Amino acid sequence: MTPSRFNVSPEWGLVMVTALWGSSFILLSLSLKGLSPGLLVALRFGGGAVLMACLLRSALFKLKKVDWIAGCATGTCIFLGYFLQTVGLQTITSSISAFLTALYVPFVP
Repeated sequence: MTPSRFNVSPEWGLVMVTALWGSSFILLSLSLKGLSPGLLVALRFGGGAVLMACLLRSALFKLKKVDWIAGCATGTCIFLGYFLQTVGLQTITSSISAFLTALYVPFVP
């Protein structure tokens, strides 16, 4: 492996990802001033679906029925989680929402 000019330590990578993740709560909170929670989450998921369909279009034709069912079930659960979290952002601050969401880290193990 050749050394890269952009050699970033794993710790700084985590800091950057955390900053992006944390800023998403602020952006969601600001977006809710002009959009309903359902429309906002639908736009996010719709945009992601279109992007992934464009990037992986050849793989989509190779999927079996069971793959589509599992993917739709997983996507529905994630959609509902994001939707409920976005509805919650209408009544609590983005910092509290981020804190409650981050509690999955110690609770999962």
